[in-house]
Amino acid sequence: MTSNNTETFTIGVGNITPETATIYLKWAKTMVNIPIKTDIKSTIRKQVEASTSGATVTGAAYQAAANFYFDMDKDYVKALANVNKAIDATPTAYWLFLLKAKAQKELGDKKGAKASAETCIKMATEGKNMDYVRSANDVIASL
Repeated sequence: MTSNNTETFTIGVGNITPETATIYLKWAKTMVNIPIKTDIKSTIRKQVEASTSGATVTGAAYQAAANFYFDMDKDYVKALANVNKAIDATPTAYWLFLLKAKAQKELGDKKGAKASAETCIKMATEGKNMDYVRSANDVIASL
C-alpha cells in the first residue's frame, strides 16, 4: 500500500473484425481511439485462388475457399461452387451442408437451402452434434 496517488495508463484493442480494429488509449479522464483498417481480402483471395486452381486440390482447400467467399467476400456463387466441391471430396461432412444451405439461402434458392439444411440435420443428428442441428433448423426457419 502506498500513500502516493497512482494514475493508470491503459492501452487496449476493441471492435475487432477481420479487417478493422480500434486501439484505445486511456489516461485519467482522457480517451483516444485510433482506428486501424487493412485490406486483407485481396491477399486472401489470391491465396484461395492459388490453392483451388491446382490439379490436386483437397477438400479442405475447397472448404476454406467456400468459407472465405461466404463470410468475407460475400460472393455466394463462388461459395456455393466451392462448398459443392468440398462436399464431393467429403460427403459425410455435415457442416458443409450447413454452409451450402446458407449460400443457397443468400442466392434465393429456398428449396435447395431447405434440402441442404435437412441433410445437415440428419447427418448432424447421427453425429450427435446438436449445435449443427440447431443452426440448420435456424436456416430453415429463416426461409
